[in-house]
Amino acid sequence: LGAEWIENQLKNGPVYVHCALGHGRSTTFVAAYLNRAGKASGVEDSLSIIQSRRPSIDLSPSQKQALQQLFPS
Repeated sequence: LGAEWIENQLKNGPVYVHCALGHGRSTTFVAAYLNRAGKASGVEDSLSIIQSRRPSIDLSPSQKQALQQLFPS
């Protein structure tokens, strides 16, 4: 899982996550990390945290559904 990769990389310092536009794939990746690490209380909370730093996030329905399946409320 990508969230594990972020956890491992954070041991060495800050981690920069990006995709082509930075709206969906990277957001999904970071939201999974925030939920797995207990830094968010659910999918909507993780998306709010990310959106506070990057207002232009825009997940596709399938990306949001995948997060909701991994981290049900």
